[in-house]
Amino acid sequence: MNNLINTCLFLTKGQSLKDWDKNGILDRELNIYRNLIKLKIIKLTIISYAQEDEFKLLNNIEDRNINIIYNKNKLSNFFYLISIIFLKFSYFNKVKIFKSNQERGALWALIYSKIFFSKFIFRSGYSLRHHIKKKYGRITFEYFYAYINNFLCSYFSSAIVITSKSFIDYYFKKKKITIIQNFLPDYLENYVFSRQKKIYDFIYIGRLSNEKNYKFMFDLAKKIKKLNILIISNDKDNFQLDIKNIRYLNNIKNIEIFEYLIKSKFLLLPSHYEGQSKVMLEAIHCEVPVFAKNSIGINKVISHKQNGFLFEKLEDLIEIYDMAEKDQNLLKTIKYNAKKQISNQHLLSKIIKKEINLLKLLND
Repeated sequence: MNNLINTCLFLTKGQSLKDWDKNGILDRELNIYRNLIKLKIIKLTIISYAQEDEFKLLNNIEDRNINIIYNKNKLSNFFYLISIIFLKFSYFNKVKIFKSNQERGALWALIYSKIFFSKFIFRSGYSLRHHIKKKYGRITFEYFYAYINNFLCSYFSSAIVITSKSFIDYYFKKKKITIIQNFLPDYLENYVFSRQKKIYDFIYIGRLSNEKNYKFMFDLAKKIKKLNILIISNDKDNFQLDIKNIRYLNNIKNIEIFEYLIKSKFLLLPSHYEGQSKVMLEAIHCEVPVFAKNSIGINKVISHKQNGFLFEKLEDLIEIYDMAEKDQNLLKTIKYNAKKQISNQHLLSKIIKKEINLLKLLND
């Protein structure tokens, strides 16, 4: 490709780079785009829902080639996205590919692609339809909206990108689907971890929401009071500070999280469903075995006693934990198998090749 592919990324509806930074994931989320810029593959524009300039958040040398469009006039999201069509018409007219970051907000990326006769990549890290079905049920306005959103974005997309086969049945036009797994950031691939004393029995990293089944951790801590559990989350409203054997941390940057991972025996994933957990990949790289609920998404990556542990209910986890503590040979095997899987499927260099192949295909 002699010319850079002018690409426009729509952030998830309502989100901004500031949100990514606050949640400690800014560098991780931008990692692949920085590498595509470094390889002279793309020129990147980001549509953010921020109401102030966010360029100050970017400090990587490749970030000089990222253009950020934000809601400086502080309009409603609808009028903001309508207004910049006219204000930046000539700019968007040069964009070759519009891309969604998640399903929420993808419809706007589709609309722009049709207005400016460009290609549209419908990227979805997890199935919004599945999420809404679990949260609200099928016979709801929310599910109807998610269904229509998915149908339109699937039908009129140039390509569909999902991270796992787990949710493939929730998308239309399956022939358009490309599986591009989540990746291990390059700054972590070569990161040298020192051997640390294990302080925490379990570590949990992420949102404290119902689909994450976060109350499971409270039940575990109450059941076995000798356990030390670390929860890293920005959802402070859901912290239960009266449980003395749980420690809480928030506003931790992604690169700092690894220092806590290596001080933990196991990563706990009690979610009712997952797209493809990036935290899980990072824990495996840090040789921290995963305890995960046997749920959709997770059980496509974790095989019980092969590269991690799966449980159905609290009693199962307790039994498996006791067994794992006594069987160090099994833990060594699990760590080896899990890390081998990461190397085969999730290294950034391999994921970038898939991204480039898709971009070449759409740019021909």
